[in-house]
Amino acid sequence: MNLEKININSYENKKSPEFREWIDSQIMSPSEEWDTGFRKYVDQKYAESQERESKEGSLEKTRQDTWKRYLEGLNLKEEHLKDKRILDLGCDTGDFVISCLEKDITEDAYGSDMELKGEALDEKYQKNFFQGNFKEELPVKNLDYIVSVGAISLFINKEATKSIEETIKNSYAALKEGGEIKICPIPKVSKHSDLEGAKESREVILKILEELKKELSIEWNFTPIDIKVSGKNKDVWLEEVLTIKKG
Repeated sequence: MNLEKININSYENKKSPEFREWIDSQIMSPSEEWDTGFRKYVDQKYAESQERESKEGSLEKTRQDTWKRYLEGLNLKEEHLKDKRILDLGCDTGDFVISCLEKDITEDAYGSDMELKGEALDEKYQKNFFQGNFKEELPVKNLDYIVSVGAISLFINKEATKSIEETIKNSYAALKEGGEIKICPIPKVSKHSDLEGAKESREVILKILEELKKELSIEWNFTPIDIKVSGKNKDVWLEEVLTIKKG
């Protein structure tokens, strides 16, 4: 697929099956086989990442960026969250949860983290945030969505296998029928890549999912979201969201 057929500046286009098929097929090919359009897109994404790192935004701008990052990374729209019961694992300062509340999307938005920060500690939100370990029983039940952006996927390695498995099991138990666990970003690279950490992450999460399928009969899917370009060597990988649906 040629880049000229895709408007890469259009978010809606970037959510299209054609765009996602294109970035998936390119990332799974050796870099010397990437088409010209994909190479241009890699350069664009690298420039965007450098620009983000050089800027410091206000609290409001940071919250807006977090909101956009969550929706894009989780492959969700605001209407998907309307009046839903949501738990954010690894909520940090609670920006996503607070946005759900302040945008009047839902009153049932909650966050959990080992260490709460920023406005998540504000007394007016005390019923919405919980400090604790993901491996333990989750503080909220009967959930429509359990989401995690970065907090789980950053620690997917062989040493963390048991912890992640327990987190997914507890999350699955806390879902209502039809509810979903959504975890991102899950990295994907080709066998030709020298990004061994990304390969290990993928291997570990697939092993965990296969074990849980035997135990809980869970079903899952991976959806390509976008590429990530980072470092002085312009390392490139595909970021996907893992979705596990109950029932």
